Amino acid sequence: MEPLVSIIIPFYNTDIKLFERCINSVIEQEYRNIECIVVDDGSSEEYASFLQECFELDKRVRIYHKTNGGLGNTRNYGVSQARGEYIFFLDSDDFISPFAIQNGVDLAQKNNADVVIGCSVHVLPDEFRDYKEKESKTFILNNREDFIELTAHISGYKNPRFSCDNGNFGPSAWSKLVKRQTAEQIQFVNDKYWGEECLWCLSLFSLCEKVVIADIIWYNYVINPKSMIRKYAGDRSIEFTTRARQEYALAKQKWPECMQTAYYSVFYGLFNYVRTDICNPNNPRTKKERYLDFCTAISFDEFIEMVNNIRFDNEQRFIHKNIKELIMFFLKKNCKWAAFELLNLCNKRIRF
Repeated sequence: MEPLVSIIIPFYNTDIKLFERCINSVIEQEYRNIECIVVDDGSSEEYASFLQECFELDKRVRIYHKTNGGLGNTRNYGVSQARGEYIFFLDSDDFISPFAIQNGVDLAQKNNADVVIGCSVHVLPDEFRDYKEKESKTFILNNREDFIELTAHISGYKNPRFSCDNGNFGPSAWSKLVKRQTAEQIQFVNDKYWGEECLWCLSLFSLCEKVVIADIIWYNYVINPKSMIRKYAGDRSIEFTTRARQEYALAKQKWPECMQTAYYSVFYGLFNYVRTDICNPNNPRTKKERYLDFCTAISFDEFIEMVNNIRFDNEQRFIHKNIKELIMFFLKKNCKWAAFELLNLCNKRIRF
């Protein structure tokens, strides 16, 4: 008998058109033995009737309502309600290819894998894709050295070994088919900060005996300006500092053989902070005020260690490598204003 797959979708005031595409991509999966768990994290009342309509679309869809607790809390709740042998996380403004779950289950069963990872691509809110190619090359990882390299890769220290032709994969909860017994051993951090997925991934691979990577597009990540990691939500200095320290500590604990994993966790936390706060176009503070916030936010020990030790030798993109090295050069020389200006420029023109 085909194993049941639980697809968990956290929902919070998501654009209705985006969510319709999301839920339809689940209902139309070629693999039929699924349950779709939509967890409403305290959305506005106007969404209640819409979610009820989604429930009536297909008997495999279940809707749960809870008080607002943040994305990690909502995913934890979804896992607690899941009955499937496998878990698959899907964000409510994204969508998946029609063969994603079938491909994942086939590879998981064939290889007895704890986790199967599919590729993702970035798409615009009104963009649709035509899926034709189902064949894929695969990477099979089954030892500590493999998982060290994989964890470093998804943290940002790219390894050419994991270069994919059809998309990318990173430190996200989505685009991963995970055995439920593995997923149940890890709780997402129960707060409302960004980056809970990075912490989850750092723990996830430490529990695995076998991971399979499929070079095939499973997941469409929608570039949504209203998403948590893009919209302006006030001062996020404490959020950046707290999460960067957590990621550094966990990476150092779980993967001490490769400290670049810890350094890259801090480094990309900086870019999240830049995008959502100090360089966000909706930030009402003056440039000088934002610069002072920036100087305060980066004055912690783990950040300083990162600046002095991070390497970009695996960066294949020439311009990106030079810009990253220049930012670190300015910070090492205590030229914080130059680093701040360069980060401003990068936020407008370059996606890291």
